[in-house]
Amino acid sequence: MRTARKTRPVVAPAIGLAILALTVSAVPAQTASQWRHYSTTQGFVSYLDTGTIRRQGDLVTYRTLRFYRTPQQGRMARHAWITWSEARCTTFEEKDYRMDGLEADGSIGETNRQGGVLIAATPGTVGYSTISHACGKPLTSPALATPAAVVADAKVRLGIR
Repeated sequence: MRTARKTRPVVAPAIGLAILALTVSAVPAQTASQWRHYSTTQGFVSYLDTGTIRRQGDLVTYRTLRFYRTPQQGRMARHAWITWSEARCTTFEEKDYRMDGLEADGSIGETNRQGGVLIAATPGTVGYSTISHACGKPLTSPALATPAAVVADAKVRLGIR
């Protein structure tokens, strides 16, 4: 003797897509790029992407963008770099593990992956300031959504036309 099986109601595709859209829109805003200016020197301007800061205990990972007045020399000479880094908040040690050369239109050019060990940042340096902000020191500058917007802002800050 056969028994009837219980079946689940089928959710219409449109309803399923609406639920997916609501779920995606509920993702925290910090996942989007939020480039914030934090340092200007005679040679370059630095930005921290607060949307990429991830902290686990004392270790923090983040990415920065530095725009140089003149292209940096070497195999990957560029005006701008996006650097992925990690640091320890208590000892102010940092290491870069990936550098992306940024093209004039804001797209990524060459990538240089790095290894290495954590190196202590000296108080008063841009590296020390980077770690301070990544570990929680507030930033007051407005957020810029794209690398191209950062490059435009950097040119203004450095007086480049």
